[in-house]
Parts: sequence; C-alpha cells; structure tokens
Amino acid sequence: MKNTLTLPTTLAASHPVQFGLSGRLLLFVLPIIALAFLTAWLLGMSSGRLAAFDAFAYPLMFAGIVALELLLLARRHAKTVVTAAVLLSASGFFLAKLVFLVLFAPQGEALAFGFSQSFLWTAGVFVLSFFLPSARLARRVSFAFLVALVVTSLVCVVVAGALDGSRLSAELLNVLVQLNLACLVFFVLARGSHQSTEEHARAVAHTEAVEALLNADALTGLPNRRFLEAHLQQLIGAPEKARKFSVVYLDLDGFKLINDTLGHAAGDEALQEAALRFMTCRRPDEVVARISGDEFVVVLPEREEQACERVDCFLETLRRPLLIEGQVVYLTASAGISHFPQHGENASELLRHADSAMYHVKRRGRNGLRVFEPSNVEQEIGRTLTRDLTAALREGQFSLAYQPLLDLQTRTTVKVEALLRWTHPLHGPISPATFIPLAEVSGLIVPLGDWVLHEACAQVRRWQEAGLRVGVCVNVAPLQFAQPGFVGKVLETVRAHGIPHGALELELTEGALLADPTGVRQALHELKAAGVRTALDDFGTGYSSLSQLRDLPIQTLKIDRSFVRDLEQPGEACQYTEVLIQAVLAVARTLHLGVVAEGIETEAQLRRLREFGVTVGQGYLFSPPRPAAEIEGLSGHL
Repeated sequence: MKNTLTLPTTLAASHPVQFGLSGRLLLFVLPIIALAFLTAWLLGMSSGRLAAFDAFAYPLMFAGIVALELLLLARRHAKTVVTAAVLLSASGFFLAKLVFLVLFAPQGEALAFGFSQSFLWTAGVFVLSFFLPSARLARRVSFAFLVALVVTSLVCVVVAGALDGSRLSAELLNVLVQLNLACLVFFVLARGSHQSTEEHARAVAHTEAVEALLNADALTGLPNRRFLEAHLQQLIGAPEKARKFSVVYLDLDGFKLINDTLGHAAGDEALQEAALRFMTCRRPDEVVARISGDEFVVVLPEREEQACERVDCFLETLRRPLLIEGQVVYLTASAGISHFPQHGENASELLRHADSAMYHVKRRGRNGLRVFEPSNVEQEIGRTLTRDLTAALREGQFSLAYQPLLDLQTRTTVKVEALLRWTHPLHGPISPATFIPLAEVSGLIVPLGDWVLHEACAQVRRWQEAGLRVGVCVNVAPLQFAQPGFVGKVLETVRAHGIPHGALELELTEGALLADPTGVRQALHELKAAGVRTALDDFGTGYSSLSQLRDLPIQTLKIDRSFVRDLEQPGEACQYTEVLIQAVLAVARTLHLGVVAEGIETEAQLRRLREFGVTVGQGYLFSPPRPAAEIEGLSGHL
C-alpha cells in the first residue's frame, strides 16, 4: 500500500491544493535571480562602467522578481502566473539587452556579453521553463524563445548593416552565431527533458486514474472499502496525538423493500441520494465511504463525546423525504460506533465492532445509534461466524485433527477419530462447540460433513500407502445422516479412495436415531452389509431406549466423557457413575458391542476403567488431537 492515497473525485474536491516540490523550488530560485540582478547592478555602479541599459534594466528586474516572489508567497495558486511572468521578463530582458549591445553599445562590450552573460541567460530561460505547469507548454515556450532569439539576431544584423555597416565585424557575427548555436543546443536538451517529463507525467496520471477508480465506488463516487481500510491504517499509524478517531457503520433501514417494490433502478437512486446527503453533512477532515450494498462508513476525527453528535447530523439529514419515481420515500439508518483505540487496534476490528453495534440497533427497532460495548463480542462473533462458514469451506480454512483410540491394556493405537478444526483468518482457532451448532442451524453441516468424510478417507489411503494400517472414525450429524442417498454417498466415497470398508467407522449421536427410526435402521443395515462400521456416540446422555438399541445394527458404544470425568468425584456421585458405566458394559456384552471410553485424562480414571473391563479408550492422557503428519509416529505404544 502506498503512503499516499489517490482520492476519489468526491473526496479529493474538498482537499486543499498542496504546494508541491516545483512550487517550493521556485520560491528558492526567485531570490537567487533577484540577487543576481542586484549584484550586477551594484558592481556596475561601483566600477563606474554601468551601461545606460543596465542602469535602468537591473533595478527594474530586481524589483519585478521580488514582487513576484511576494505574490507567490501570498497566493500559492499563482505559481503558473508567476512562472510565466518571470519567463517573459527574463526573455524580454535578454533580447532587449542583445538589441542594445548589437546596435548601440561599443563593440568590446558586445563581445564581452557574447562570451559571458549570454550563455548564462539563455540557459536560465530554458531552466525556468521547467516550472511551467505542463511539459507541452514548456516545449512551446522554449521553442518560442529560440525563434525569438534567431529572429532578433537576424533583425539586429539587418538593422546594424543598414545603419552602420562598420558594426558588423567578424567578432560580432561570430558571437551571434555562437549564441544561437548555444541556444539551439539548450533547446534540444530542454525539449528532450520536457518530453521525458511529459511521458512520466502521463504515466503517473494514468496510474493515479486507475488508483482512483480502484478506490471509488462506481455507483455513488464515494470512496470504497479498499480506500477506507487504507485510510484507517494511515490514521492508526499517525502520531499519538492525532490517533484518536471514531468509525461509524451506517446501514439503511428497509432498503430491500425499496428494491423489491420500486425496482433496482429506484434502489440505486436512493443510494446515490443517501451518498449525496452524507457528503453535504461531511466536514473536510471526515471520510464517507460506501463499502457494500446499503452500508456506509464514516470516519470521524472527533473525540468520543463529539462523535455521537456528528452521527446525529448524518442520521437527521437522511430522514428528509425523498422523491423517487413519483413516490415519496423515507430513508432512515441504523448506526454503530467504535472508537480507536478502545474498541480495536486495526481496521478490521474497528469495522467489525461498529458493525456489531449497528446490528444491535437493528434488533431494537432501527433508526438510531449505539456505541460498541465489549460485552457484545460473543454475540457479534456468533453472527459473523455464521456468515463466514460458507467462505471458510470454499477457501480451505477447515482441517482435520486425529485423536488416537488405544487398547487400554497395551496402549497401542487401534484407530483414530477425525475431529474438525476451523482456523478463522481473523479470530484464529474456533472451537467446534461454537461453529458446529451454527453449521447445523444454517444447513452447512451437510456439505461440511461431506468434506470431512472425503478428507478422512483420503488420509486413510495416504496412511495405507505409507504402510500404516489404521482405521478412522468420522462423526455424522443427524441432518447429514437424514439426507437422501447418504449411504450411497458414503460407499462411493470409500470406493473412490480405494480403502477397505472396514477402515471407516461412522459415529452417530442419539439425536440421529430419534429423527426417523425406520429410515435410520434401514440405513444402518445397508452400511453393515457393506462392511462400514457404526458407533453410537455419547451413549447414555440422550434418550435411546434399550429396545431401540437392540434393533439397531451398530457395532460400538462410546461412553460419554462426562461419565469418565465423574469417576473422580467424591461420594455418591462417583458411586452413581460407576453403576451407570457397569450397566452400559453389561448391555454391550449382552448385545455383543464394543465399548470405547472418551475423555480419559488421568491415570486414576484409566485404572478404574480397566477394572470395569473397558478395553478401548481415548483422551488427553494418551494424546490430544494431532495433525495427520504426527499420527504415524504414534502408531506404536503411547
């Protein structure tokens, strides 16, 4: 990102014109020119050899240059006028002096002029042309000066020959030829430099035009999100005393209704009118941007207590009736405010927190404002995560970690459980307890579950190719299991990755069994017939009946971690848990089911489970969930 931002037209129009490098350089050059005239005048007077022309022209030029310097200091916009005036006066002075020396001065002075001052003044005129506002104008002025010099020289020669032929000595003609040749050389050099400058200026102008388009919203002409975020970063990086500012997130209320009833053209007109009204309320040091749809952001340099007053101005100017396609429309907006640095240390946090505050206004009736409160962070994250789930799946933000299931006697890995992980680009790792319920409510649990199934089977295939024979357990959500064709999808995935059907075990919760008992039973029978194992996860925490369990063709029961944790509770709680675990084991033995204990974290828990006869378990005592690359090293004893 460049340090300077190219402003969209609507924003740049109100910015003050800066006094650029050429203006500052001109301020430096003019006093030097004035001093040169003053010095020449004073030296000529002190020597007593000051020509009549110089006695008049030197002080006049000195006074004129000083006046132009003062004008430039007083009015920065007058740089072009000042440059033109200096060029005209310098050119006029030089040409007039040339006429004087050729026609009226003694021959000696003409030769002295030719070999001293002439080259300096011609070069000076071309240098001054660089201060003109455009390279094209500079080329034209340089060419005009060259033509004027040649014409003046020819006229002087003709007039001198007509008046007094004796003045046309070989020395004088030689001086004039050298002077014109020098001027031609200076012109060629200046023209090349002007052309290079013009090409560079065109390239810069093109780059700035493209940058301005990238920074502007096409519909309203306001700065867009790209410009806004860069602007916020500049403010954040400003000196400490200038770093306090507020971010206002504005969302038009009921805008969708305008689109639906009056059409999208009317909606665009409403957005343009809203942008225009915001700009009329905006102060020169404030930024108004449209970041998407009907959402605008205002950046205010005011302190916290003044920011709310400024937001009221924006909301009030929006409430005036608006006539669109012959109908009166009333626009209002909900606004949320976040303050830097209290509510965020970067642009993303400030925008997100202002958006969160705006959302609370929406939920409480709209048409108002609210300052962000840190206590709203959890609600804000939940809302934004729901929106981010689709992008997360598309952009590969999900990954799988694998937790080993071990033989509790030998501590060797039996299989692994695939556990879904989400690393959010802004919030970092998100707990499955947070995003899984959001995915279930939004329906994204189905494509997400399909991805987990494919990725887990692909990983088993990679392990097998590396010589590691290990199966994988995959959790299946009730909504995913209830999808038509689920069994066929599972079998096709297993075949596609070329792994044995027995290497995959699907874990279902009791909620999946209750949704459609008949359909679930049929699906489980199909899976069993194909050789795919199934397990009942978190057994004992739901509502499964023994009669249902008897009729379901599952192979494994998983004892919930809450039972394992309670084994270390004092008194009756521990005794009650032991009775429940023993009952589960008795049921499993009767139905010829395997048993897995989840959440084993201490040696005491492990010892008691062994005493009960549990043979397989998992938990942090043995290993946390690990990336796939680390599982090969754990395939032996833990």
